Amino acid sequence: MFLDLLPASFQPADKHGRTPLFVAAPVSVHAVRCLLEAGADKDKATDDGLTPLFMAAQSDNAAAVRLLLLAGADKDRCTEEGRTPLFAATRDGNTEVVEHLLKAKAAADKADMDGRTPLHLAAARGFTGLVRSLLLARADVSRADLFGRNALLGAAANNNVEVVRCLLEARASAGGDGEEHPVVVAAQSDHLEVVRCLLEAGIGQEALLAHLLEWDDGGIMGDSQTTALVRAAHIGNTRVVEGLLLAGVARDPTDQLGRTPLFIAAGNGQVDIVRVLLLARADPNKEDRFSQTSLISAVHVGCVEVVRCLLAAGAAKDRADQHGHSPLFIAAGKGHYEAAWC
Repeated sequence: MFLDLLPASFQPADKHGRTPLFVAAPVSVHAVRCLLEAGADKDKATDDGLTPLFMAAQSDNAAAVRLLLLAGADKDRCTEEGRTPLFAATRDGNTEVVEHLLKAKAAADKADMDGRTPLHLAAARGFTGLVRSLLLARADVSRADLFGRNALLGAAANNNVEVVRCLLEARASAGGDGEEHPVVVAAQSDHLEVVRCLLEAGIGQEALLAHLLEWDDGGIMGDSQTTALVRAAHIGNTRVVEGLLLAGVARDPTDQLGRTPLFIAAGNGQVDIVRVLLLARADPNKEDRFSQTSLISAVHVGCVEVVRCLLAAGAAKDRADQHGHSPLFIAAGKGHYEAAWC
């Protein structure tokens, strides 16, 4: 019946330039096939530059995308906003469509009017598989948009840890600086795993240190009630902690729970940071709001090396928490026998 409706010669379009092939592309593979066989213009665009291929890609109609590509549809034709079918498919995470387009050699780096490429979208939205596919298609890993933001910044801002790792493996550069540096953006949002990934890759140590020092005014960081050194202890990077101490920040500030940087590092088993803080004369016996010391924090996780460092620095082994539980009591109860015998 569908074929019976086709005139001998046709390019019908509504007042917006939408053809039968355009409206069929998102929803019906059969209709797309019939229209193409009947000679429909595969690249006829609407007034705002939308093509049948763009609509099929955006709607995740992979079979229609494949038919249109086989028919020779322009895989890189842009809308008025500079968006290609690959851009549309990537934005919505349409994996199979993206693979069809890349296999057809669609331009992996074609940007929209804001300078954003498909890689920017995939990174910001956490589509790790698409990021890998685009990188294999030689997308520029460090390309910035018109606002100076690259894919790494987008991934960091949205806490997409696996994407960050993937981009770092591809040797992404930091791109931005100051408040637009990926490590600063991640730190501001408490995306600590992202911060750690960046620092481990050698990216952003100086930027993070400058950011922490800038906000460390009177011992408080912004609205978070967290000092720079407390934040650095959570991040767990020894050089950042050293940099803050060399800059003269207080060594025993506390967070809302009364925990010092030493307490936090001890509880995370970060022996190098514990040593740095103790060398700076951090107080090993300072208690949090629950009367817990750094030694108690360490025995909770059974970190023997940290326990030994604290004891050597004069930590009180008999100081109990608010429940009357001593470090020995806690270590024994948790089965941390080596820590109990330190």
